[in-house]
Amino acid sequence: MSLLPLSLVLFSAALHASWNAMIKVGNSASIVLAMAVCSAVLGLIGIFIFDEISSASIKYLIYGASFHIAARIVGQQAYRFGDMGQVYPIVRGSTPIFVALLALYISGEAVSTGGTFALIGIALGVAIVALKGGAIRSGFSTGAVIYSLLAAVLSTSYIVIDGVGVRASQSPLAYVAWISLIDGLGSAAVLYFSAKTNYRSIPLSTWKLGFSAGILQVISWGLVVVAMNYAPMSLVAATRETSLVFGFGISLLILKERYSHWRALGSSTIALSLILFQSFRG
Repeated sequence: MSLLPLSLVLFSAALHASWNAMIKVGNSASIVLAMAVCSAVLGLIGIFIFDEISSASIKYLIYGASFHIAARIVGQQAYRFGDMGQVYPIVRGSTPIFVALLALYISGEAVSTGGTFALIGIALGVAIVALKGGAIRSGFSTGAVIYSLLAAVLSTSYIVIDGVGVRASQSPLAYVAWISLIDGLGSAAVLYFSAKTNYRSIPLSTWKLGFSAGILQVISWGLVVVAMNYAPMSLVAATRETSLVFGFGISLLILKERYSHWRALGSSTIALSLILFQSFRG
């Protein structure tokens, strides 16, 4: 991977870990709703600034936004059952495996033998965190693992769909604006009707935290989408998942979650395997 997309993805990784920490801190549907509203507002502004997208990318916008919405809701549920030190590595570690398989099926992006062994290492690290990295006191959390893996599958879907869509759009930034608008409006509607979240009852502090997380989310995903316009999807996804290193640090230093040797082992295994995967694909 060249320096430009690599820099974009690494910066995106740091932002991704940060807004996920905000969701964990907020720990409610209200903060996710505030994020969705922020996403819609930024998207609306963006479509008036950037160029028009190609009609060929419209179907990818619709499909991608559907998975964005589902991933947003499921991800919030995962944090209800587990803390960031467990949920985040499972989601971020599983995603590049699914992306590599789906990218191979859709666009024929093959993984080398060395890359395959690296993916096996990632899977091993995910298994360690899932089976042995639960909350210290409560132990294994079925809900945390199931929702985390489901969030990874949904994330995989929108990564690949957006990767194809941005290449067809002829305007990566305009594509990001449209996906942010549709995702934000859809997520806000789902939360409003399913969780019966009353906009007026949301505290100002939650709006501030949610909007801060929403801004980071839009920028983070925008950087990834632009990078996928210049580099293979599976390589971008694998590099982006180095965000779990930032996530593990945030869980210990900022969220003050308790240390676990299993979490450290699993997260380290995933991180090292991601580095190997990146080197085999770079």
